[in-house]
Amino acid sequence: MNNITHFEQLINQIAKHDIIKNIKDIYLANSELLDKYNKLEKINEDLVKKNEDLAKELKTCTDDNKNLNKVSYVRSLSTELTSKNKYIAQLEAQLDKLKVKEKIVNESTKDTIVEENKPYVFNIDNYVDIKGYDLLKYKKIYYLINDKNEIFSILDNKPNIIMGSYKDKKIILF
Repeated sequence: MNNITHFEQLINQIAKHDIIKNIKDIYLANSELLDKYNKLEKINEDLVKKNEDLAKELKTCTDDNKNLNKVSYVRSLSTELTSKNKYIAQLEAQLDKLKVKEKIVNESTKDTIVEENKPYVFNIDNYVDIKGYDLLKYKKIYYLINDKNEIFSILDNKPNIIMGSYKDKKIILF
């Protein structure tokens, strides 16, 4: 029996030795896996940090792009405003020219109005016959009529302003 116990002890020692060896193998394997896991954790942390940095950079770029779009829009509005200001300046220059012309016309018409306001009375006795014109009386007013049947008012015994025409034996005054 002694042999059997001894044999059992040997088997137990061998088994313990195998178990310890297996435990050591498992520990070493777990240790390698733990090292790999720790390395993967570090890589993951680095990637998360890089991802956050890239997200911040993307936000900055997006904000810069928005600002550039605003600047571009403002630039186009500025260009349009400059164009409109040039157009306004051109219109103001034209308006100034028209005012000058109107002033000249008003001054010349004032002279004419002053002359027209002077009562001119046509005197048939002072009338001198003008070549190409005949004297015409219509509603107690004397007019001159030419070969083209145009009717003129009389000023200083001369044709002044076209007042109408004579067609089909009808006098048409404007």
